[in-house]
Amino acid sequence: EIPLRLVGSEMCIRDRFALLEKARSERLGVTVSFACQPEVSLKEAEQLLESLRSWCQKNGSIEIVVNDWGMAQLAGRYPEQFELCMGTLLNKRKKDPRLSYLKSRLPDKDTGLLAENSLNADFYQKALEKSLGFVRYEWESCGYPQKFPEGKNSLHLPFYQTNTSQYCTLYAQYREHNRGRQYLQTECPGYCQMQAFLYPEHLHMTGRYNSLFGVVLTVLQEPEAMGKMYGLCEMDRIVVNLL
Repeated sequence: EIPLRLVGSEMCIRDRFALLEKARSERLGVTVSFACQPEVSLKEAEQLLESLRSWCQKNGSIEIVVNDWGMAQLAGRYPEQFELCMGTLLNKRKKDPRLSYLKSRLPDKDTGLLAENSLNADFYQKALEKSLGFVRYEWESCGYPQKFPEGKNSLHLPFYQTNTSQYCTLYAQYREHNRGRQYLQTECPGYCQMQAFLYPEHLHMTGRYNSLFGVVLTVLQEPEAMGKMYGLCEMDRIVVNLL
């Protein structure tokens, strides 16, 4: 199977289900990925989940990626139709572009303790599967070696998300000339199509949408080293994310 990822909040209902039918006809696996849902979008998200559930009852289960606990609760009600995946916003770990820079300047700085997070605890995974139905976890190549637990794991590369805001920092800077003056926007004017935050080149990071992103250049420059660093043998899926 080649997973087909549909971003839940960026496509109209008709287009989503047209792609679902196309994937079904070509025997492709489907992953529907939801961003973190604000409260104002909750009703729309529930309606979409109900439509997807109706489709799945006729065509089989699909994978749902969630990035907030509320969506996990909603999608977890239907384990027969949805295979739940923990998105990168819920799978917490230290992600900072300055770490690789500090490591190059301070070779003795130990980052070994960053290799694991809470999902490396077997009891925590079992609790998530029992209470919410998680069967897959998404990770990011974030600039240092990681130890991945057994099970179904997906690795995002070469970009990784360091932090995100409920509101759009780019919109606040563009309209208010102050990135801290943020407020909820229900209609996106699409400033991110032409605008981005820039940072010193050695940090290998940029600000776009409502988030900050770093990039691991070795993913593109040294693919063999990438395999050793990120333990690709422990992954059963690679997700290529390009800004």
